Amino acid sequence: LNGTAWRGKEGWLEGDPCAGFWRGVTCRFHRVVRLELAHNNLEGVVPDSIGDLPFLEHLDLSGKALKGMAPASLANLTALRVLLLHRNQLTALPDDVSRLECLARLEASSNRLTAIPSTVGHMFRLKTLDLSRNLIAAPIPDLGSMSRLRTLQLQRNRIPGPIPSSIGL
Repeated sequence: LNGTAWRGKEGWLEGDPCAGFWRGVTCRFHRVVRLELAHNNLEGVVPDSIGDLPFLEHLDLSGKALKGMAPASLANLTALRVLLLHRNQLTALPDDVSRLECLARLEASSNRLTAIPSTVGHMFRLKTLDLSRNLIAAPIPDLGSMSRLRTLQLQRNRIPGPIPSSIGL
């Protein structure tokens, strides 16, 4: 992620992130629960090791230069409630994103996503789904199990076909 170009790298890689002060890292009971690295000149691909933070509840990697597919290991973050990936160059989210059972907010607008993960309709706790301003050119999957969904933003894509009746418009 090109750490040498980060804007806020104070304390990074010096000791325990929960014992000292690593900018953008919040811990509770010596466990990383929040990573806020938005607009911090992150570059490259999201590393698979991101999935090694089982207590993570909030992940903000918004910015401009993350590329490629979001790693499948993201689905290991089963405590995650907020996932913010907007304004990057990501091409896909993990197919098994529905494993994020606690997720209430998923924002990945302004990327290069080409499809909505087929399992997203099984994310019954999701309240906000923003995949606007992407390159989505595939039909909207069934969203019938998303009873808590309050905000769905899919504008500025190339989605073909009708809006599924499961959305309830």
